Amino acid sequence: MRKAQKQQAEDFIKILGEAHDEIRKAIEKKNISAALSLLADCQDGAIALGNLIEAAEGKGFGTIALLESYCEQVYRIYGELEKGQPIAVGKAYKSLRQMLFKIESSVKNDIRIRTEVVFLPYKASMWDSLESIWKAADEDPDCDAYVIPIPYYDKNPDGSFRELHYEGGEYPKDVPVVWYEDYDFETRRPDMVFIHNPYDDCNIVTSVHPFFYSKNLKKFTDKLVYVPYFILGEIDPEDSQALKDIEKFCLVPGVAYADQVIVQSEDMRQAYVNVLTEFMSGQGRSRAYWEKKILGLGSPKVDKVLSTRKEDLEIPEEWMRVIRKADGSWKKVIFYNTTVTALLQYNEQYLVKMRDVFRIFYENRGEVALLWRPHPLMGATIESMRQELREEYGEIVKTYREGRWGIYDDTSDMDRAVCLSDGYYGDGSSVVWLYKRTGKPVMIQNAYSVMEDNHSLAMDNIVEYKGEWWFLALKDNSIYKMERTTLKATLVKRIPYGADFLGDHPQYGKIHLYQNKIFVIPMIGDEIAVYDMEKDAVRYIRYGKSDPCRGTVFAEKIEYGGKLYLIPCGYDYIVCIDLETEQFRNIVVGDEKGTSVHKTVDAYAWGSVFWDGKKAIFTKITDNKLICMDFESEAKTVYECGLLDGGGSGICGDEDCIWIVPKRADKILCWDRREKRLEIYDEFPDGYEAGEWSFYKVQLGDELYLLPRDANMCIAVSKENGTMRKLATGNVDRDNGNFFDRYMYFAHIWKRGQEVLLVSSSKGEVFCFGEKDSYGGKISICQDCGESVSWQGSVYERQNRLDNIANYVNSRLQYNRKDVGEKAVGQAIFARIMDT
Repeated sequence: MRKAQKQQAEDFIKILGEAHDEIRKAIEKKNISAALSLLADCQDGAIALGNLIEAAEGKGFGTIALLESYCEQVYRIYGELEKGQPIAVGKAYKSLRQMLFKIESSVKNDIRIRTEVVFLPYKASMWDSLESIWKAADEDPDCDAYVIPIPYYDKNPDGSFRELHYEGGEYPKDVPVVWYEDYDFETRRPDMVFIHNPYDDCNIVTSVHPFFYSKNLKKFTDKLVYVPYFILGEIDPEDSQALKDIEKFCLVPGVAYADQVIVQSEDMRQAYVNVLTEFMSGQGRSRAYWEKKILGLGSPKVDKVLSTRKEDLEIPEEWMRVIRKADGSWKKVIFYNTTVTALLQYNEQYLVKMRDVFRIFYENRGEVALLWRPHPLMGATIESMRQELREEYGEIVKTYREGRWGIYDDTSDMDRAVCLSDGYYGDGSSVVWLYKRTGKPVMIQNAYSVMEDNHSLAMDNIVEYKGEWWFLALKDNSIYKMERTTLKATLVKRIPYGADFLGDHPQYGKIHLYQNKIFVIPMIGDEIAVYDMEKDAVRYIRYGKSDPCRGTVFAEKIEYGGKLYLIPCGYDYIVCIDLETEQFRNIVVGDEKGTSVHKTVDAYAWGSVFWDGKKAIFTKITDNKLICMDFESEAKTVYECGLLDGGGSGICGDEDCIWIVPKRADKILCWDRREKRLEIYDEFPDGYEAGEWSFYKVQLGDELYLLPRDANMCIAVSKENGTMRKLATGNVDRDNGNFFDRYMYFAHIWKRGQEVLLVSSSKGEVFCFGEKDSYGGKISICQDCGESVSWQGSVYERQNRLDNIANYVNSRLQYNRKDVGEKAVGQAIFARIMDT
């Protein structure tokens, strides 16, 4: 019996008890007509109660026999009163009360409450986010669980509905589905309703049928539960930038209208609570409300992935023809995952990348089987938001499918692809988080890593060692040495990516040479890498950062007194490393107001630091402050410069002058140290456009060099009189989807004899400036460089030149499967919701 029905039965019994009291009073007052009327009502009530119990528990249920005896006793008393026969009032009342007590006891103890739970998936491919909860409910003997796939529409660009889809026939065979029009929500009023689509009418690509919007479903149940169909990368719930990134997942109708929201972890729960508390405070929702509503119980998707085994899979013969070799053995299977997010970010470049991927896998098809699984909404997204890509994308799909050399998986069973494959290649998504849980290797594709521009060896600085130039290539995350005249580079050592690698941002930047060691300075990493040249080994110094910064952590370094000082960009401390012992300590910089800066993006300047041998001065990007740090006393002094309206992007100087470049460079400031005089230079070359944040790097050599971020040219400034000239590098044509183009178009400028060399970041082009400006080609890689470097299995990596697809698919993909108990998360969720 349902909870509401049992409550109704208990209410019936309570009313009967009250009627007995009134019957006794009426008989004692000789009001026989009133007593007869009440007895008749008791008879009708008992019959109605019997019908209710019989409908829920079936004929022959014990409580029904008690009700029949009760009705007989009521009928006997009614007959005696109607005939005017004398009746013992107390005895009659006692008999009715005793029989009603037995009925009440039977209802309370013999009738078990049954819970009716409805699951409303919309896409079969997302069923794994609810499946293990359904299994837990289905196995509960006191629960009736219904799976009701609901229809959804594609949307036109104007938001109107287009094609209607229903995927009820695509669910696993063990899932009994109910046609959505056969379940009457208003009549049945399920105890719980689980949904995994939170968007209602807010999704611009698809929409579930409006009846199944969370706002409407809330009318028909006392417990609406939202479980996300996706998994997000874990974040620090105190990281303000990370919270901003997940706002779009928190501020959706499903979260607002649900009674309970299940998220993947306790940290994610706190992140949701923080976002919702801030944005919903004006609606009378306190933090305590969200703390109670959001539950960090995990994602059922983990249950599905870890309980699916290769030997249990049903693999189509069409797939097996791709997977099997001629001798019957299996090729390596690579799961290629392409996502809507990446498509929307990279546009045409994404299709260029896909064609390059298919070319490489086709060339390696004898040993590797590609299993391509595009996001289920890829086609609908292109139709709704990127119609200009429709024809080319359609041609890519058609060519791939007709070629029959790879697998095209557009089924609803994503977990089969995870289980069947030996490695993952593709975009970052919730699938990656799940895939890593299996222990299998993962490589994240870089949309700009294609053959024609994948060999950039741009660097952030160069050190000289034994007559050669040494540097860390920003794209490769690897140390190279380079011959000075030919610019031919040889790979020395690869520095593996750390686990907290973010986006396309280089993890490491500058290097520092000390005796036979190279210290590799993090841009975003939480470890300093130390390459020991004698031992040909890399070790790491974890300097104390507890979470990945969203911007650059360190941008400059200074050696002083046998120590290496790392100057912060988006961090609260200068990190001081003893170059002999490699011990470190943190020197507080922070904000002069005492607030943390490392949650923000780039609080201090990327561009440069002025060093006079004892003191360092660096600018703040966010305001007009200059920070001066005395390295002997470690005293900090903060200066204000009113001319740095909006912040400074860099500062450098020598014994004569200090040059300061504002963030938005409409002028250059030059402080004459000898004359104590400030000069302002604002005669920029013709056609100069500053942008919001003009220059990435400010570097002093024979001239002052300004390397652009948002500005449209690279500029050299005379140290003698401040005249400026545009360096002949051609047009600065950026692709803002490419990190290197967007933020550091040119990476480094340095001197070779009488020439100055400038290298671009994204393509690795080298420009020479001297007696005659010229294009110097690219830094070339030795022919054998990198061929012996294979992909490091079981390590989460992002693609670069060394970690390319060819190395990945031809390496030995080894892993140890990780297992957890089946339905562990789903059972925990179901038990918790039942208890709340």
